[in-house]
Amino acid sequence: MWENRAIKIDELKRSLKLICSGRNKVHVIVTTRDAEIASKIQTTEAYAIEPLSSDVCWNIIKQIVGFEDNDKESLENIGKEIAMKCQGVALAARVLGYMLRSKNFEAWVSVKENGMWNKSTTEKDYDDVLASLKLSYSSMPLDLRLCFTYCAIFPKGHKMAKDHLIYQWAALGFIESSNEDSSWLQHGEGIIKQLLGMSFLQHSNSPSVSYYILTAYFYDKLISLNFIGLVDPQTTKPENLDYSNY
Repeated sequence: MWENRAIKIDELKRSLKLICSGRNKVHVIVTTRDAEIASKIQTTEAYAIEPLSSDVCWNIIKQIVGFEDNDKESLENIGKEIAMKCQGVALAARVLGYMLRSKNFEAWVSVKENGMWNKSTTEKDYDDVLASLKLSYSSMPLDLRLCFTYCAIFPKGHKMAKDHLIYQWAALGFIESSNEDSSWLQHGEGIIKQLLGMSFLQHSNSPSVSYYILTAYFYDKLISLNFIGLVDPQTTKPENLDYSNY
């Protein structure tokens, strides 16, 4: 749970009371990374889950990288050191794993020794999880970066229809277009697959349309760190886009 607005939490608590007031007792488990949210929603003492071990984080990275299928034994010691920087958070391990899977030995060393890890120990509200996000973000090709940051202009939790999102990217010139419709459509679908793989986007279940939402943690960080500076929110509002060529 990421919602921290008191009015929304109160609405949820009232709804849960109605559900739990019947004859059949219902137990609801709420998970969150925010201790303040836990204190607002809890009806019993919150249980703090221990972070993942660095070995588990390393296994997540290895699985995404395809470590077992490739001759990458020389990377194991470096990879284990990188896994320790995940702070036991699976999301950080997934982001790093996806970024590392196409990198060579020198690039792995560069990630391990990157100055962003040092920044996490000197700045308030800046941790290694955020450092992994910024490393991954900075390594994105420009078109992927623009498409990702554009998603932050939507409200938190907004469901983005796949085709509509791709059309908006194309209307803004973020993805290449040509006379063959399939070229830029396939390009857009490829970008969505990459963002899903990096856990920057996640599926929102729908019976008929493919919807996606920006992962809540990344949405908050995009806003707080002003990552969306690459996109002007006034000129890129969906209602202001020109779809005439698409």
